[in-house]
Amino acid sequence: MAFVGTAMYWFGEILCLWAALMAFGAAVEVPVLIVGFATGYVLTRRGLPAGGAGIAEVALTFALVWLHVPFASALLGVFAYRFFNFWLALLPAFAARRTMHAIRIDLRSGGEPVAQRRAA
Repeated sequence: MAFVGTAMYWFGEILCLWAALMAFGAAVEVPVLIVGFATGYVLTRRGLPAGGAGIAEVALTFALVWLHVPFASALLGVFAYRFFNFWLALLPAFAARRTMHAIRIDLRSGGEPVAQRRAA
């Protein structure tokens, strides 16, 4: 199941990038998309001195340009990919903040839900 989950995760990542590139007029073939994605992420996912925030997006943009995707489409597509892939996912996280806080309090109190302690 771990391999299936991992494959689904990476498929979703590449699908999100493909959709973002298509939104900006870059009709990218699947092999080009996979090679560009892998090239852009091969070094930036490691703890290199230059592997900080933003470096992966720059490398991914230039990898796509290297594979003959127009620069403007690659840049805007990677920006949209990152927005929907990372920043937009923070909205549900903020919405679940109170629930997570309640769970944290429950765990600190020995695992008994707050509602049951009040009823007792």
